[in-house]
Amino acid sequence: GDITPKQLLAFKHKLGASDLDHETCNRILTSLRQILKHAEEAGHIVSPAVPRKFRTPSWKSRERWQILEPAEIAKLLKLAPDDIRPILGYVANTGLRIGSALATEHAWIDFSNHVVKYPASSMKGRQPHVVELNRAAEAFLREAINRGGAKPFDFSYWFVLDRWLELRKAFGRPTLRIHDLRHSFVSNQLAAGTPIHVVKDMAAHRSLAVTALYAHSSDEARRAAAKRVEIEVRREPE
Repeated sequence: GDITPKQLLAFKHKLGASDLDHETCNRILTSLRQILKHAEEAGHIVSPAVPRKFRTPSWKSRERWQILEPAEIAKLLKLAPDDIRPILGYVANTGLRIGSALATEHAWIDFSNHVVKYPASSMKGRQPHVVELNRAAEAFLREAINRGGAKPFDFSYWFVLDRWLELRKAFGRPTLRIHDLRHSFVSNQLAAGTPIHVVKDMAAHRSLAVTALYAHSSDEARRAAAKRVEIEVRREPE
């Protein structure tokens, strides 16, 4: 309970001055953040804010992403153990970060309006966020609630991660991350034609520049776009 933000910042500076690459440093900071959060949830401390991660070039970050198409995600969910299928399905259909999804409280859910209202404290960007529930997301959420528990997803990140590691091996993607479900949600929304400013709000991104990192075009999309705006001059027969 004696850890202060100043000490954490000094720790980050030491990491940055070491011979570790920034990707490894960021994994250490993430682990530290999760440990402190777990200690806070257990009532041992009031967790201080961990400094932001080191910035990495956007091209390098995108290289690690693994984007799954909707049909691939459906196959993944079929292979998932029954206990974590609802949380994975909920994340895949809402684009929430796994930490925010796990924090879901019964009081935040409004099934009558098909939304879940997340307070700022549950979001990485510390801004309140409203999730619109599609039919699949609502079904996964109801399935979790029907199992009972103080919260819809009444288990820890480590519980999910332990099962995820086995799931991704069975799926044939041994390096797939849970966070790739969020990446896939954003990418698939853009590919489906959802306006980028709408996707930005759905993903709770701070700026359009972040959302734009997910935008990519296919041959089919370019051909369809070319046909939508087609200007020609017809000559009258002589």
